[in-house]
Amino acid sequence: MPWNDLASNQMVSFTDAQGGGFTLQPGQSAVTSNQCMTKSDATTKYVLDTSYLTSYASNQLIPKSVWVAGSTTITVYWDAALFCATASYSFKKNGSTIASGGGTASGSFTCVVGDVLVAEQISGVKGIGCDTANSEIQRNGGTTVASASNTGFNVAATSTWTVTSGTTSVNMYAGAIA
Repeated sequence: MPWNDLASNQMVSFTDAQGGGFTLQPGQSAVTSNQCMTKSDATTKYVLDTSYLTSYASNQLIPKSVWVAGSTTITVYWDAALFCATASYSFKKNGSTIASGGGTASGSFTCVVGDVLVAEQISGVKGIGCDTANSEIQRNGGTTVASASNTGFNVAATSTWTVTSGTTSVNMYAGAIA
């Protein structure tokens, strides 16, 4: 049935969803089937705003009214707080350096589901407070998805994470963790 012909309280089949204009998640392809989609089916296959789906269990069918397109662009905020003159940090997306240096700094960039993010700190070579390295990546307001901590001079703490569906925000830290 065409998307516009579905009532807001009707369940959505795999075929119905194709006519809704939703963006497929990376690596997904359209499926033709009259089987209705569960929350898990829908969020695995399409980029949806999951805030409309919180009252549904993953195996529960979801009506058309909660099918709201999600953002394909996610803002990543990064912070570095290094208190050792010889320590350094770097933040990367898909192997490309977004920011690097020493001292304290912050910034932001955008990513999409499937991007690989890296936060790294390298401890200092000598001195008080220069013998630890910390990094962390958090999603959706504070859930830690990757972290690393090492002790010693000139050691790295590298956190790597692939952005997953349902991610609405990302914070990356190097040095003193917020």
